[in-house]
Amino acid sequence: MGLTFAPQGDQGIWQTLENAISKASQFIYIEDQYFTNEHVFHAIYQALVRGLNFFVLVMPRKTLGWDLTAPDPTVIDSDPAKMAMALFSDFPHKVRICYLEHEKEWIYVHSKTQIVDDIFLSCGSANLDIRGLGVDLNQATSQECNLICIDEVVTAEGSRRLPQYVRARLWAEHLGLNPDNPVLLDPVAAYIKYWERSEPMHHVRFWTPKQQD
Repeated sequence: MGLTFAPQGDQGIWQTLENAISKASQFIYIEDQYFTNEHVFHAIYQALVRGLNFFVLVMPRKTLGWDLTAPDPTVIDSDPAKMAMALFSDFPHKVRICYLEHEKEWIYVHSKTQIVDDIFLSCGSANLDIRGLGVDLNQATSQECNLICIDEVVTAEGSRRLPQYVRARLWAEHLGLNPDNPVLLDPVAAYIKYWERSEPMHHVRFWTPKQQD
């Protein structure tokens, strides 16, 4: 269905995210319910090839074990586990695929958040799938809404205040850290200290291709 202000469809969320990923130099951090879109996968893969320091994806454990023998074509164009496997296998020291757990129960990740280099922040209702991004010829209009922000306030670390704050608070919550931990302000140092180890920390569990089911 076309929009009066965009008769050819609206792909603004995807176009903005794609632009941010293409400029990423330090890191990309994503929380998403699905992560089933090949456009996003290829953009992130190319960022890693260019020398991105790290990529962290947090998603539901259930999504990584989907039976996609008959996927919904309006939502899914690729298997999230296969894309995650390709990223992890080709960049094992730079990629962390994670799910969340509390007292042996999986936490269902329903957020749709992307943070790039502590400069770019996107958060809203658009999953990284066909429906959320409108990146399919049969569905050229995203039906979702995201808040996309590049804060004008620059921190002492050279980051933008809001993206850095949101990332640091999310990492503190997931990793069981004090939100005022100064290491969290440096994403690369925090990745090396807390994410690179691939050992369970608080709610964070690390997925590997061996866990595919």
